Amino acid sequence: MLLIAVATIGTLSIGANMVASSASSPVSGTVNVYIAPGKAQASPVYITGVIGDSGKVVTVDQSGKANQNGNFASLTFKHGTFRADMTALNAAWNNFKAVWNMTTCSISASVTASVTLSNGTGRYKAISGSISVTGIEAVIQPTYKSGANKGKCNLSSQKNTRYMAYSGTGTISY
Repeated sequence: MLLIAVATIGTLSIGANMVASSASSPVSGTVNVYIAPGKAQASPVYITGVIGDSGKVVTVDQSGKANQNGNFASLTFKHGTFRADMTALNAAWNNFKAVWNMTTCSISASVTASVTLSNGTGRYKAISGSISVTGIEAVIQPTYKSGANKGKCNLSSQKNTRYMAYSGTGTISY
């Protein structure tokens, strides 16, 4: 019995050292991020690669307060949180060139910019790095149903069909 107890204690001690060692060693590598913004305040986010996790993302201001017009994103995962600086991506959206098809009343656009990660908590406490993020948007506008513009695209209508998504790849460490 004593031999088993010593072997068990030795195994626990080795296991504890391995956990302590891996927790303090930085992890780095490639990640892929996928976001499908919805109408709700928080949208689902998935991250694969050197991090495998899922959670929610909310647009915030620099102080971290929820703000749909903010230049930052707060990402909350199962194993921690971090912030993404979306300033360059938002600037790209402000200067994008849409592809219009007036026959089908469809519009598409995409932008790409670098997003910097910081302010981690939990497993991602020491996160740093950047991700090249591409945002895509597709919109189908309705047509006027009557009047002088009947059958033409109603570009001012809010009753459109819209798809938007973000994906990105980059090298990070945490």
